[in-house]
Amino acid sequence: MKSKILKSFRSFISVPASFSILKGTLAYVLYVSLLCLRPVQNLFPHPEVAISGVLLCIAGFPGWSAGLCFQSLSFIVVALGIGSMNFVILSKLAPWPAIQGLVFFIMLYVGAYVKTSKPRFFVPCMFGIVTSWNGFYFHFLTTEIRLTVDYFESYLLSYGIATVVVLFINVCVIPRSTEGELRLALSQSLSRIRNFFRLLDKSYFFDLTEEQIQIRDDLVQAIRADFNILQSKLSRTPLLVTFSRWSADDYVDAVSIIRSMQQCLITAYSNLRKLDETDAQIFKDNFLCGEKEIDQLRTYIYLSFRKIQQEIAVGAESALLPQTEMESLKELDWKAVTSPNRSISILTMACGCLTKKGTVVKESDKALQVGDSSVPMILKNPDQNKKDLTFRKSSEQDPLFLPKGISSLTNKASTSSGAAMLPEDEINISIRRHWNNFQKMQYDKISEIFSAAKLYQPQEPLYLTNMLHNTRKQLEQFPASQSTRSTSFFSDCGPPKRHHIFPLESTEKNIQSYDVDEPYVSIRSSKCLGSALPETSTNPAIQDKLRRSLLRASSYCFVFGVFYEELIRLHRLATDSGKDGQKRSKKIRFHIPQSLYYIPKLLQRFKLMCQGHIEEANKDRELTSEEALMIIRKRQHQPQPFKSWPLVRACKLEKFFKSPNSICALKTASAVMVVALMFWLDSTRDFALEYKLNSCVLTLVVGITPTLSQSWLSLMLQIGGQAMGLIYGMVILEIFHNTGGYNYNPYCLVVAMGLFAIPMTCLIYLKPQLFVLPLLALNSTAVLVYSNYLDQSSSTKSPPIHMAKGLAAFGIVVAIVLFLQLFIKRNPAKMTLRKAIAQVLKANMDYTIILQAYVRATIPIDPSDRTSAEVIRIVGQELAKREIQIQNDITALIPLMKFCNAEPSFLNPFNATEYIKVAKANQLILDRNREARIAIGNKPLPEIILQEFVHKLVPYRRQALASIKSSLYLCTSSFQAKLPFPQDSVNMEKGRNLINDFFHDALILSTRLAHSPEGLQLVKSPELMRYFVYILSVTIVIEQLEAIQISATQLFGKLEEPINISIVTN
Repeated sequence: MKSKILKSFRSFISVPASFSILKGTLAYVLYVSLLCLRPVQNLFPHPEVAISGVLLCIAGFPGWSAGLCFQSLSFIVVALGIGSMNFVILSKLAPWPAIQGLVFFIMLYVGAYVKTSKPRFFVPCMFGIVTSWNGFYFHFLTTEIRLTVDYFESYLLSYGIATVVVLFINVCVIPRSTEGELRLALSQSLSRIRNFFRLLDKSYFFDLTEEQIQIRDDLVQAIRADFNILQSKLSRTPLLVTFSRWSADDYVDAVSIIRSMQQCLITAYSNLRKLDETDAQIFKDNFLCGEKEIDQLRTYIYLSFRKIQQEIAVGAESALLPQTEMESLKELDWKAVTSPNRSISILTMACGCLTKKGTVVKESDKALQVGDSSVPMILKNPDQNKKDLTFRKSSEQDPLFLPKGISSLTNKASTSSGAAMLPEDEINISIRRHWNNFQKMQYDKISEIFSAAKLYQPQEPLYLTNMLHNTRKQLEQFPASQSTRSTSFFSDCGPPKRHHIFPLESTEKNIQSYDVDEPYVSIRSSKCLGSALPETSTNPAIQDKLRRSLLRASSYCFVFGVFYEELIRLHRLATDSGKDGQKRSKKIRFHIPQSLYYIPKLLQRFKLMCQGHIEEANKDRELTSEEALMIIRKRQHQPQPFKSWPLVRACKLEKFFKSPNSICALKTASAVMVVALMFWLDSTRDFALEYKLNSCVLTLVVGITPTLSQSWLSLMLQIGGQAMGLIYGMVILEIFHNTGGYNYNPYCLVVAMGLFAIPMTCLIYLKPQLFVLPLLALNSTAVLVYSNYLDQSSSTKSPPIHMAKGLAAFGIVVAIVLFLQLFIKRNPAKMTLRKAIAQVLKANMDYTIILQAYVRATIPIDPSDRTSAEVIRIVGQELAKREIQIQNDITALIPLMKFCNAEPSFLNPFNATEYIKVAKANQLILDRNREARIAIGNKPLPEIILQEFVHKLVPYRRQALASIKSSLYLCTSSFQAKLPFPQDSVNMEKGRNLINDFFHDALILSTRLAHSPEGLQLVKSPELMRYFVYILSVTIVIEQLEAIQISATQLFGKLEEPINISIVTN
């Protein structure tokens, strides 16, 4: 039993966390111990104020790394400086309470707004507000209304001593660097990425057990968490001077690459997570291939991850690498790689790509970019350096117990000597070679489906052709005056260029000008089709599974192609060497935030503009995202004129004050002013001073949050922390009363407080979401114990009386918070969640509009109409930025849902199921849009695909995009305003018919392409699949929007037509 407890405790507390807990506890105990010394007490004009610094010892985070601790202390010092200025101002205004109250309210509002809108400044704003409060409060302790200099000096001295204690503990007790902490986070993220990639790879080949499926589903949550954690750690890296091989730009690039890899894996997971038996069988029969190539690819992926982690991992994490490698080796098949002939051929290939100096020839590397399978790998000198290619015959002496043959391969790859057996770029070249081989097999498999006409015959008619024919007949029946506009849509634009493809009906040549205003009518039941279609086309369920299988195969190629390129980039970044082939040497490096790099350029441009040189200032300026978006949409960018600026400013100011953060700041300032009013009034001043209501200002600042459920949880934590601290303080005071010759034995009290600080510090560093509970518990314990220790001669104020008064004051403050949160501009978490989902839907709608403009500009029907490459590049970067922002917004929905579950609800219980469905649907929409962007790329398509495939599917695409935009707009409006969803808009049959017809015609056109020599080569290449993935992504988006519409009707109801219509008579 004891061994199990110890084992679980060791697994719960890692080595870095235990160091943080030790340092946090030492800082708390050391400061309290100093206050118990008589010489230290004599330094303070008012010793009772000295305990204020214990708050800084707790919230200064001495257990953090050195850089983060310095940054935290610098923010706190700045906040204390601002608070000290407010202290002086409020003390000077004490003779005029009305003016003092107005100025104090403004100070409180500003501090509370920064605290609410910028959570990273929560602790500094807390210190600033508390210091400002002391400027208002201290003059009530004296008989004269003046600046209380003695109290001010004692207050600043307590914080000064606490700052020295925090710095001393942080620097002198097991110091840790911020760089090491960031590298540790990078290494841990890579470990999760490697495990998640291995499970996704096995998912593609249906080689997962139930236990592994559960592990995979749990890992995706960790990957999504890492997506934000890495960026937050990088943004929290302050100005540093380090002695390292890695610069600040290297870390920025590494985090960017890892986040891109995480996005690729999240996107692939959404395609592979649901596979029933029918899907699996269809996929195995028609698309599965290349298992041997993937097995060999896994080996080099493992080697690449191993090398990267060896370069990045530090300290305890590097010591754990052999264990993680053993777990990875169990999943690898080394037979093909470790056979003698195979091992020699692999390494001789790499040696053939080396010059005499040992540098890798970059031309062969450039020729093997992922996705370019047309360039073969050229091997040279197969017998070269045979002496260097011998492997050890036994692996018994290998500390990692690698398989036979691979031990020397990996050991030589990891050595830093110049004559490495496995060059660094050999791993990258092998990854590209095996991946290109797999891609070629996959595209050949897809081309076989089209060329063998397994799905449709090339001479089968398109649904679109018959639909246009029927629509033309209907238009001819209208009078000429009514059909002028409609018939103009089908004006002859000239026949497209033919490339020996099966001819289409004559009506297809007139669809280029098809307008989105024309209603799409499915004719799947038309008699003209008869029974000539195969069984697949008449079975929507089988067709849907086929479409998903095709998307799974094509998406796997494109998404993992990007993943492997990012892995290669990260491998080169981690193993980058200088021109002499040696590793980068350590040197002093200055870590400067990226935002500071642009300040000199902005100042230079501003100076030129002030001097009137506007053209020179804008000469080297790149296009902004807004300008590029207007260009790609064929519109002229016009900056907004400065008209009616007072009215615009007034509207913005009104919107600012109505925002949730502003309302929360107003509530916080009002709550503090209520307590201040009790000190101003003569009738309540004695009560406020007797019960020390000033000590509960911290509770007010922490307790009021933007949403009701957050306040509810915060109050629960505060009640628990405050009560726990007061009760524990009273108990130890009673235990050590009249012991050791002291009224209250200071030695025993300090030891007892240290024991209490250990579990509380564990919560601070291991469970930061519970930060409020240990903060108030440690602070209330220290205040109660120290005040009684100073008041040892008094017999009337016993510890139970102090505790009772503290709990009474806390109860008054809780009542104030509850009243403001429940009755003054209540903001339930469900409303916040609903508006957050509306923002995500709007972001997806904006992304979809930009993506369609990007697709039209990248692969236009007329090649001469293509936008410049620079504009396309800028818009592509803007899309990638929006993907990250939307992913962050979707991830932020999870804590909001937890708050909604915790919020009490009496009439309408929280429907978590439907909100989860909406969040998952938005995630799938984002994933499919990301797949479409990756597949389209930034290169044009061949002309034959444009004419024989893209051109003919334009009506479907326009109708689908119009449906997507209108559906996203309706869903956004419904969630934003909590309105019932229009009943007529939920037309699932129409959407499914559009998807099936779109997919049906795309398959027939692909089959026709595959039946010509020129078209067959394109079908075997990634070019056709680029647009096919885009089509499939559009169809999946329509399906997910239907799911959102159904959830919206479940949450808000349907908009029914009125039954009773009143007749107005004269």
